[in-house]
Amino acid sequence: MSPAANFEILQNSNLQDIYSKVRRSIFYKFNCEHPLKMIKRLFSTFLLVFCLFFLSACFFGSPVRHLASDVCLMTQGTSKDEVLTYMGAPDDQQTDQYGEMWIYYQVNKSIMRKTPFIGDNLGTEDVDVVTVRFEGEKVITCAYRSLTVEEFKKSGITSHDLPDVE
Repeated sequence: MSPAANFEILQNSNLQDIYSKVRRSIFYKFNCEHPLKMIKRLFSTFLLVFCLFFLSACFFGSPVRHLASDVCLMTQGTSKDEVLTYMGAPDDQQTDQYGEMWIYYQVNKSIMRKTPFIGDNLGTEDVDVVTVRFEGEKVITCAYRSLTVEEFKKSGITSHDLPDVE
């Protein structure tokens, strides 16, 4: 058979009709007359879902502590109730010969450190530490420090393990 004869058979067959019906039904399903319109509609739908997904992450995060700025609210003579209002509940409490000490700490990870799977080998991680010492019900000293994780573990500031959060 010659190529022209094959073409005539193909033209006369129902394959073209079936193809055009399938094509029309797909575009009809997406309410489009043209493939470019369908692609634009699918892209805009994908973009909308993508944006909603990432914007929703902004609303469901954990509350953020800013130890460096919160510590500035306290001065010598601030009461325990005021410290609880400014800083929240302490992460650790200790009592020694100098009085009661409240310890607040927060682990800060760089963006590279937060990368899934490989982040443990990238970026930096440090610990912000605030120690508040009381004499009776009043603050006598308040100190802020930023330490590396190794320095924090060696310091013995707290007996608790570091949380794996920012």
